[in-house]
Amino acid sequence: MGGDPATIGAEASLWPARRGDTRGITSGAFYGNLQRSFRLAGLPPVGAHIFRHSAAKLRRDAGESIEDGSRFLGHSSLAVTTNRWWKVDAVRAQASIAVRRA
Repeated sequence: MGGDPATIGAEASLWPARRGDTRGITSGAFYGNLQRSFRLAGLPPVGAHIFRHSAAKLRRDAGESIEDGSRFLGHSSLAVTTNRWWKVDAVRAQASIAVRRA
């Protein structure tokens, strides 16, 4: 694990199961590690989809157009992005409230 990301080949896993393994961990192992990390950090349990929401919000906050955001997210139409784009704030606000209550 570790290493310079610039020198890692495209075929290598971002999260190898063990040193030298290019196959990577299973989705179940990734999810379990994610849940354990959130629990140890005192955060509420969330799914990996939160990273998609976070990426969308960061791009929006950086001033990205809704059209570019739609392409990045792979939405089927601009209407889907428009509907979801604003929900990102609501999801993050709820998570923030949950963390503060914990």
